[in-house]
Formats: sequence, C-alpha cells, structure tokens
Amino acid sequence: MAETSRRSPRGHRGLPRPAAARLTLPLLIVPTLLRAAESAAPASASSGGDMGQVVLAGLAILLLTVGFMALTTFWQLLRPARCRAAAVLAGQSPFRCWIYGILTLLIVILQLALAKTLPPLLGILLTLAFTLPCFILLLIGAAAVAHALGEKLLTNTGSPGQMSDVWAVLTGSALLGLLNLMPVIGQVITVLALCIGLGAAVRRALRRRP
Repeated sequence: MAETSRRSPRGHRGLPRPAAARLTLPLLIVPTLLRAAESAAPASASSGGDMGQVVLAGLAILLLTVGFMALTTFWQLLRPARCRAAAVLAGQSPFRCWIYGILTLLIVILQLALAKTLPPLLGILLTLAFTLPCFILLLIGAAAVAHALGEKLLTNTGSPGQMSDVWAVLTGSALLGLLNLMPVIGQVITVLALCIGLGAAVRRALRRRP
C-alpha cells in the first residue's frame, strides 16, 4: 500500500502581521508612483527622444515625491510637538488655516515688492527676515497637513500604524505625491493643502506662549 504524506506548509518567516501591515501602505507607494507616472505620460510620445523625456519626467516626479516624504518626515522627527499641534489645527479648521496661509503668502509677496524699492543691502536683509521664517513655517505646515491626511487615512482603513506620527506623515506625503501626478487638479490640490498647512503652522506659532 502506498503511503500518502501531507506536507505542512512552511511558516512565514517574515515580519509579523502588524509590522507587515504597517509597512505595506507607505512602502507600496514607490511602485504605484512609477505606474502612475507611466500612465500620465503623453500618448503621443512615440519617438525615442520623446520617450526619454517621458522617462526623465517620471523620474523627476518620483524623486520629488520621495524627497517631499523625506523632508516632511525629517521635520516631524525634528519638531514632533509643533507638527502634531499644527496637524490638529489643520484637521479641526482647514478653512481658517487656509485663510491664514493665504494672508501669510500675501504678506511675503508685499514684502518682496517693498524690498525691491530699498537699497540692495537693506532689501536683502528684509527679504531674509521674512522669507526664512516663512520657509520654516511652510516646512512645518507641509509635515502637519501630511500628518493630518495620513492619520485620517490610516484611521479609516484600520491600519495598525494609525497611532504612529511618523507613519501618518509618510502616508500623507505619499498621498499628496500621488495626487500631484494628476494634471492641473493635482497641483491645485497640492497648493491648497500646503496653504492649509502653512496657515496651521502660523496659527500654532501665534498661539505659542513664551
């Protein structure tokens, strides 16, 4: 009589389920970005030169998105309390934060116009005095709005990483990168989100007690 033996499947030696689920959403962004960049390429790119331009454009978009993810994550790690507080403001009152962001940009634009009428040295000093703080606030705001979007997405999907601020920023910045691949609409959404983040950072800075 022939004996039949059943081979039990080998156990998976990879990451545990919670850790794998945490890594799944942010780490699958890169291949998704590559596929989205290919689908966003013009259909008329038939020659070798056009195809090369399409590949370069796709790589540029991918690098910008990865750079944005790294930059927002860096600021989340560098200033976690500020980014968290600004993210709460962005999630609670996005329209008010957008108004603050628009007003901040208008102030910077008026300052740049005023700097052109001043002597060169004084104009440079005035420009640095306004643009450097605004740039730092914009970085904090970008991390804040990415945190708010990522936390919302992770919470709605029931991801185990929903309690992690870093995973929230990574997921939100990757989502903004994917949206930015959409022509015109994606850029409008990205600018709108950055204005909300900037306004949230400004509101948080104004509320800070000495």
